[in-house]
Amino acid sequence: MVEKLGKQDMGEKKQDRKPWALREFGGKPVWNWLELLLVPLLLGIIAAGLTAWFNAHQNARQNDIEDRRAQAERELADQRAQDEALQAYLDQMSTLLTEKNLRNSREESTVRKLARARTLTVLQILDPSGKNAVMNFLVEAGLVQGEEGEPVINLFGAQLSGIRMVNADLSGAVLSQANLNDAVLLQCDLSNADLSSAALFGANLTGTDLRDANLLLANMHTKHRIIIDTTDANPRSRAAVEEKLGLKNPPNKAELIHALEVSTKRLEQQDAILEGATMPDGSKHP
Repeated sequence: MVEKLGKQDMGEKKQDRKPWALREFGGKPVWNWLELLLVPLLLGIIAAGLTAWFNAHQNARQNDIEDRRAQAERELADQRAQDEALQAYLDQMSTLLTEKNLRNSREESTVRKLARARTLTVLQILDPSGKNAVMNFLVEAGLVQGEEGEPVINLFGAQLSGIRMVNADLSGAVLSQANLNDAVLLQCDLSNADLSSAALFGANLTGTDLRDANLLLANMHTKHRIIIDTTDANPRSRAAVEEKLGLKNPPNKAELIHALEVSTKRLEQQDAILEGATMPDGSKHP
């Protein structure tokens, strides 16, 4: 009996010397119990992580779809607004032509002022495609040409950036101070046109007829120069301007203005016809 008890004690001591994970509890090693507890826990954590990732991915995808749909709706609304503005303008101009005799109206008449105001307004809000439509209408209707006097509609200060016209008759058109940045005017007739102080950065005038056109102070190059009023300014104001700008012998021009020089060589490289054109510095092209 004593011997059995001694062996039992020795067995318990040997069991006590086992790693804790291999010790038995309730007839099973502790590690087995841990497996029963940890595996479902780990699986639950992994499942929760995957669910969270999937939900986040789905939410991001849904948000992207909604953003694209909203962007498409905005673009569609903008295009609809552009189309409506263009159509309203064409309807108004058709009324002025057919019912108010716009084409044969006097230079300072109300109908001409109204037509010009509506034209400048719609050009402010239309994209390049819409501007092209307006300009094509004006050219086809003969409202902007000025071969025989002042055009019916002058485009002084008009917003025409990005327009694209080919073989358009703009002879005698008034485009002074108009924004023609990045405009493409290929093989167009701009003879006798007034482009003085017009913005023409990045404009493509390949093959354009600029004979006798006024390009005085046209902004086509990146080299700045200053034109100082030495004609009508009183000596005191002239001296103040010269001192401020550090100029000793400013050129004799009509007003104080920051201008940009056009390169004659650049125009010639674009095959523009410049015969008789007034260049930005006031000189006449031979």
